Amino acid sequence: MAASDQFFFGDDANNNRKLPGYTQVDLRTSYKLTQNAEIYGLINNLFDQKYGLYGTFFDTEESEAAALAAGYDELEDARSISPSQPFAIYGGLRLTF
Repeated sequence: MAASDQFFFGDDANNNRKLPGYTQVDLRTSYKLTQNAEIYGLINNLFDQKYGLYGTFFDTEESEAAALAAGYDELEDARSISPSQPFAIYGGLRLTF
C-alpha cells in the first residue's frame, strides 16, 4: 500500500507543510487443511514504518489548560497526526460447516 503527500484537513489554502507520503508492506497467506478447515496468517506493516495516516488542526486556546497541566508552557503547533499501526502478526484457524 502506498499514499502520496497530503495536506492537513482544515488547511483549505494549502499554506502549511504537507503530511509526508508513505509505503507499507503487508503479507497474507492461507493453507487449506481439509474441505472445512483452513489456517491463515497475516503480517501488517512488515518493516514497522512510522508515518501519519491523517492530519488535522486543533484549537490551541481550548487545549491550553491541558498543556499547562502536562508541563508545557504553551502550544505553538496546532497540527494533530493520527499514527500508523505498528508491526503486527495475526493468525488463526477458519472452520466452515
